[in-house]
Amino acid sequence: MKRRLTLAVGFCLIATALLLIAVSVASAARPLAASAGPMKASKASMETPVLAPASGVWTWWGVDGGYWESSLGSNLYFWSNGERGSWTGTFNGTSVEPYSGVVGSNDTMWALITINFRGKVAGHRGSAVIGLTVDSPSPFGDTMGGHWAVMSGTGGLKHLFGLGLWEFTGTDETGTYGYADYTGAYWLPSCGGHH
Repeated sequence: MKRRLTLAVGFCLIATALLLIAVSVASAARPLAASAGPMKASKASMETPVLAPASGVWTWWGVDGGYWESSLGSNLYFWSNGERGSWTGTFNGTSVEPYSGVVGSNDTMWALITINFRGKVAGHRGSAVIGLTVDSPSPFGDTMGGHWAVMSGTGGLKHLFGLGLWEFTGTDETGTYGYADYTGAYWLPSCGGHH
């Protein structure tokens, strides 16, 4: 029973990651298609998407309060909380990051994080919502990684498209800050950006 529930949770998280990527692709394509009109297409909307590499460091730290936990039976727990983050590299800014997940009896963990990012990408300033999956095999927190995908954007990041992977690289000496490297690809049309 426990193994079936663990597999079910794992498949749900994989399906969610694929959904995040599909929604991200659709969100990035929709504004460009709508701006082209039936007969006239602006030069910007005719741009051929060229993906650029994305990479950098994501740092996060916990916030007080908001923790919620509930037993799902069979030594599985659902929990929810939040954190703050900072981003350097391709994404340069700060974020507020609510998350929820499941922890198993052998300290495996799966989670979904909503990254509410504010800052710059390729010189364009705005905000973006990034969906991020967390997969931590056993033991809890020693190894973590997952996928990320841009879900939506505003301002100069309105048409931002991006997706990739991230990998946990460690914590500071006090365990207050966590660090991860992110890699992937992004595309940001040059039209309508706010520098």
